[in-house]
Amino acid sequence: MKHKIFLSSAIIFALICLSACGGGGDKDMSLRVDEAVAPVSMDAEIAGAVSFKLEKITRPENITDLSTYCDVYSERIYVFATQENGIYVMSIDTASGAWDTVCPAFGASALALDANGNVWMLGVDDDEAAHLYCCVPGNTEPSLAVELSSLGVAQGGYPEALAFDSGGILYMLWSNPKAGGSVSALDVSGDTPRELFKLSTGDTPKLARAGERVFVGSARDGVYELQAIDAEAQSWANSQSVDADAYGLAGGADGKLYLTIGGEVYSLYPGDGALTKLFSLTEMGVSAGFACGALSDGTPIVLSYESGGYYVPPTLSLARIEEAPAGGVTTLRLATTDVMSVRQAVLDFNESSDDVKIELVDYSVYNSEYGDTAGALRLATEIITGNAPDIYSLYDLPFAQYAAKGLLENLYPYIEADPELDRADFLSSIFAASEYDGKLMALVPSFTIQTMIARADMLPASGTWTLEDMARLMTENPDAAQFDVGFGRDDFLRYVVEHYGASFIDWESGTCAFDSPEFVAVLELAENVRENIGTGYEYEAHAVSAGAQLFSFYTVYSFSDADHFRTFGAEVSAPGFPSSQGGGNSVVPALSLGISSACADKNAAWSFLRGFLLESYQLDVVNGFPISKAALEAKAQRYRDIRPEGKEVKADYGSAGIFTVIYDPERDNAETLSIIDSARSLRAPDKALEEIIMDEAAAYFAGDKSAEETAKTIQSRVSIYLSEQYG
Repeated sequence: MKHKIFLSSAIIFALICLSACGGGGDKDMSLRVDEAVAPVSMDAEIAGAVSFKLEKITRPENITDLSTYCDVYSERIYVFATQENGIYVMSIDTASGAWDTVCPAFGASALALDANGNVWMLGVDDDEAAHLYCCVPGNTEPSLAVELSSLGVAQGGYPEALAFDSGGILYMLWSNPKAGGSVSALDVSGDTPRELFKLSTGDTPKLARAGERVFVGSARDGVYELQAIDAEAQSWANSQSVDADAYGLAGGADGKLYLTIGGEVYSLYPGDGALTKLFSLTEMGVSAGFACGALSDGTPIVLSYESGGYYVPPTLSLARIEEAPAGGVTTLRLATTDVMSVRQAVLDFNESSDDVKIELVDYSVYNSEYGDTAGALRLATEIITGNAPDIYSLYDLPFAQYAAKGLLENLYPYIEADPELDRADFLSSIFAASEYDGKLMALVPSFTIQTMIARADMLPASGTWTLEDMARLMTENPDAAQFDVGFGRDDFLRYVVEHYGASFIDWESGTCAFDSPEFVAVLELAENVRENIGTGYEYEAHAVSAGAQLFSFYTVYSFSDADHFRTFGAEVSAPGFPSSQGGGNSVVPALSLGISSACADKNAAWSFLRGFLLESYQLDVVNGFPISKAALEAKAQRYRDIRPEGKEVKADYGSAGIFTVIYDPERDNAETLSIIDSARSLRAPDKALEEIIMDEAAAYFAGDKSAEETAKTIQSRVSIYLSEQYG
């Protein structure tokens, strides 16, 4: 066995350190939340009139990495640190910043300090045997305290964390992908090791000590459950939960628990039912990170990952309390369900701005592993009920409703008053799709276009593209697949609702037109969509070009997509979705932001938003198109440079074959710009509207109702919905 060499030197130490434990056999209890204890709301108390500043702990050059687990003893931080010749336990003096090597880590993955300052480490060797080591202060080598496998501890598990309670009982947290986690308890005060008991936990458990007890945290369905261990009863003690998904749990020497939720650090006194929000990591210029403990005075210890590169070693920092700067700082809340789309912009802005800071609020923490809509629904509820953040992402929200209710600020006056910006310098079609009643309610600095493609020679020569035209093609080509593989009538109808459903609603008057002939035609068209079970073609554009498939919903990301339309022989065109207006496309924002009309300092909010329209951001748009005409032309020029006109190339599409393509960048660019210019709507999902329509359409698809009857029922239900929500 890998670590047998240390056994003889450890026997004397083990006999001194380990004693017989009374006890109790194994108990297996599931982590549960006491139903009498309601989850703590995330509407947390804000820490008083204090501010924090990250005080970076300088890492010695010979340390290349740090673990994500640390412990605190006597104002020193203990952590696993990677050096050139191996991994060691190191201690950091938080007063002087000095780093000292304690002992080799021997592959351990968890550590904790007991009341005497002894360092305990837990690990599993290559033979999956579990070992518990202990290093006495002053010793340079740890001693093997016990091979835990001999006790039957952690069968099939992996060590995640260690913690001592005030009585000296050591708790070991084990994870198991199939069986969840478990907590084992061991008395380490004498000479005969014996496991006291074992408790089962939920998914992704974490372990931390606060006060006299050790707590286990577990995330389930968007709720973070906290349970204290009662060593004497060998069971769980009091319970508590937070209605958000925390990804960091740490214990502090000050008796508090520290939770990291959506890039924000909170403190919690166990049992008192109140979260206190301390600070946002993003406000402090940290790309990602979490609290991993606290000193006795309540100074949180933060392990952070700074932006800039594929892999950046983590950094330890102390979040010191500091006096608020003279004159104060305006802090604005930016709420989103997609943090990555704005994180870097927030970091850059906060670093450059002295008087305005953006606090990034991540609503995706309310999502569960079984669904990703809870965060958007919670944000929507807070906006409608008057608890709107200062700035919020509109990507998953129906912005027209908010605009009609006066919940969003018109952005045109800010652009017109900005000395560095001119409305004429930006794409009018994207601005128009983001308008409500002639007012710009959403800023979409970058985007893609959702369109529908069909074979060019099948489309009407008149250039019109209506629902009747589409129905005719489906009738005239009964043997061709209609849409992509796996795409059926439900998918078609959901697509229409998501991208064009708002066109049937007048949000200002609270009325709708789902009983109109046009929506009846949409239902009839959807009813005739057959699910495509396969065409034998690997690429949808190839299947459409060959006539084996009539249509495909297609996302245009770049100028080269138009090149793709000509690759497979017969040309493919992108008329968009048919309508009485002659067809059109949908703008899919890569980012969509609005300023709340309730924002206390709208000029400060605009000072952040305007950065997305500046050249520094627009020229850096990679995935999709920039809204700036100059940046879009620069992107078109790059396409011309890599696609020399008239050049003939062989395009290898694997099993689909090799196709000859003659580059025509001017034509491709013109076609792409035409697709962008024909955009007439902004993707604006409304889950409640979608559920109503899909629910009623099911009866129509089953043959229980006519299209007209279904449209009338939808009209009635949506009218009630509008009255309840916005009337």
